[in-house]
Amino acid sequence: MKSISVSWSSEVVDDDAVQSLAAIVGLITSLYYTRWPWGLISPIVGLRPFGNWVIPALPEGSPYSSFDWYVETSMIPGSDAVDVDRFLNLVEGEPWQQDAHHFDFSLIRRPLRRDGSPEALPLAARPGIAAVISSDWVRGFEGPVSQRLVLKRLSLHGIGLALGLEPHRHDDEAICAMRPITSPGDFLRHALVDEQSGGIYCEDHLTQVLSTFLAGRAPLN
Repeated sequence: MKSISVSWSSEVVDDDAVQSLAAIVGLITSLYYTRWPWGLISPIVGLRPFGNWVIPALPEGSPYSSFDWYVETSMIPGSDAVDVDRFLNLVEGEPWQQDAHHFDFSLIRRPLRRDGSPEALPLAARPGIAAVISSDWVRGFEGPVSQRLVLKRLSLHGIGLALGLEPHRHDDEAICAMRPITSPGDFLRHALVDEQSGGIYCEDHLTQVLSTFLAGRAPLN
């Protein structure tokens, strides 16, 4: 069974890390109690909150010695932004991913960009492998309440992409964190609607997430 590893850089403030991790825990908890028929027997999926991890046995700054190494190695020269494709390449090629395939979710406090494009991205993902989101993008919203709602929905959208979910084509479809990201204003509006409804994903996406989690499980008997 694939697990979910959650990491964040040293620049991420504690509240952002907690809110982002809580969103993923909320998703798993919801599935555990509403969709997992043997929920009292075994966990639905392993969650590993590594946070801002460091491997003391490796020299500081050496490859894969810390999560900050991924961020620093992915920086676009002459910029304060991270090249998301370079970052995801490092995550996909890391020795732990090769040894035991898992889902990686990362939170960093830097702008995310694709090399050659000046536009900052809220997140980027490799379906079936990893997602990275930017708390810097969240700072574009006014007030802590709005920022927390946006961060929660961004986390759910990101982990959904990592789990292989396809975003909806239109933003007026069912209440779901996988509605497309069109503009910051629409994203906040959808985040408010999702929060008021108590919804996470639509029925189709919830079923797909459950199938993904169950696909790698060994038989219970």
